[in-house]
Amino acid sequence: MLFNALFDQAQRRMGFERHFAARTVHAVLFEIGLLLAVVPLAAWWLGISLWRALVLDIGIALFFLPYTFVFNWVYDSLRERLAARRLSAVAVPTGSSGSSASAASASALNPKR
Repeated sequence: MLFNALFDQAQRRMGFERHFAARTVHAVLFEIGLLLAVVPLAAWWLGISLWRALVLDIGIALFFLPYTFVFNWVYDSLRERLAARRLSAVAVPTGSSGSSASAASASALNPKR
């Protein structure tokens, strides 16, 4: 969550959009950060050398790099759709109670009227 928050902050500051290149950079940077954090811990936990832990982690990263890329792409797409849906729901005009347009839209939204 911290990495994503920092990446979102960098995106706002630099003003880039999340196209293929930005998503690729996001996924690669995330995996590099994870690699730097996990390799020493894995070496210590498993009682192996840093080199063996790095080789093991590279194998895991080869799986999770595409997963991270796709997961964030899907998440961003769903978040964008949800935000657009909420904005369109808020943007529904509410007129005065005496107008026929407002009565028609109210009856369309609430069929029990």
